[in-house]
Amino acid sequence: RPSSVCLCSYLPTQPIQTSIKIHILQHPREQKRRLTTVPLLTAALAKDCVHVYRGIRFTRNRLTELAEIAASPSTVILYPSSKAIDIKQLNCDLSTVNDLFVIDGTWDQARTIMHRNEFLNKCVQVKLVNDEISEFVIRTQPTVTCLSTIEAVALSLEILENNCLIKETLLKPLRAMCDMQLACGAVVHTSKDIKKKTLIDSSAISNDRAINGEDDE
Repeated sequence: RPSSVCLCSYLPTQPIQTSIKIHILQHPREQKRRLTTVPLLTAALAKDCVHVYRGIRFTRNRLTELAEIAASPSTVILYPSSKAIDIKQLNCDLSTVNDLFVIDGTWDQARTIMHRNEFLNKCVQVKLVNDEISEFVIRTQPTVTCLSTIEAVALSLEILENNCLIKETLLKPLRAMCDMQLACGAVVHTSKDIKKKTLIDSSAISNDRAINGEDDE
């Protein structure tokens, strides 16, 4: 890569070693996107700490491996369903977490992966309850509080490992990537819910003007 867009200097000198193993279940369509955050994650974490599995319904050879991990009481999956608990609660309960599943894809893709892999339902489902806004500004998020995969993992590890340095180290290359893309002409994306609200507000203002006869002046 040209030095102007190389992210190597923003990655940690030594890959981060964590006590928790991260298992990324990546939807094939996500892999095909030009700008994704999983490569940043795998470059920043030690090789034995992060594993990426690509697919929708996992084949028999991988199914056995993943099913064994999912069956462990020390495994959780980051999936904000109605029965998911706040990930901070695990820390408060002093629960031991050794493995964390994270689905990389859109919400529809994540639901598809959950539905087609029953073994994932054996995991305790956890969610991030936070007010943080995604710094992955070159991609549109569904809502203002939705995070990219690397941000979700960074925040989860910060909580579960009780180490704020992990989060900052993981987000450094993400911020750099966004800055580089913006410098090359990319634009800042707002979340879909903000866009919808802006459209509704604009429509309401136009209607008010029409009712008050301002458009006829």
